[in-house]
Amino acid sequence: MKMLFDVKDSDPELVYIIGDLFEKYNLYDKAIVCSFYPWVVYLIKQGNQKILSGLTWRSKFFSYKDIENTLPRYSGLVHYIFVLFDIIHVFLLKLITPWFLGADLLLTNNLDISKSFVMEQKERGRHVAVWTVNDVAEMHWMLEELSIPILTDHPCYASIMSHLSAIREKNYSEPALESAAHSSTHVPKA
Repeated sequence: MKMLFDVKDSDPELVYIIGDLFEKYNLYDKAIVCSFYPWVVYLIKQGNQKILSGLTWRSKFFSYKDIENTLPRYSGLVHYIFVLFDIIHVFLLKLITPWFLGADLLLTNNLDISKSFVMEQKERGRHVAVWTVNDVAEMHWMLEELSIPILTDHPCYASIMSHLSAIREKNYSEPALESAAHSSTHVPKA
């Protein structure tokens, strides 16, 4: 997979444009289309079953504007209606929504990931990926322990990950820690 189309608008016209791009440039094995909006994922699959699609999600997406859940999208009673909607959305998302939409992937926020969630989805034949993972320890856990792909703002952390893998191969023994620390701080002389 080389590209991820992250559709952040719910305009149905985008679905047709994306479908045309996949057809014109034969992107079927090169890209996936993901969106927070379930109807976008549904329309993508209805338009062309060959296009890989993913449902992007995080807890409280419909009721809060931010990941920290400090900025409500709505006020008053409408806010609480959307809080309830979010609860129902997440419950159904874990059970039937991906199947109903035809989603090939659940693109999950790093704050909502757990080993049990990943295992449950794998048992249901669903793929899980995580966004946005910018902490090295979190990357290591998700890549090594959960064996799931991640999206990150820092691809350069891959070199740090190789040091962590080397430490893990040595069962986290002290000499391995010293060796990894030395190799990551050692600057060769010119």
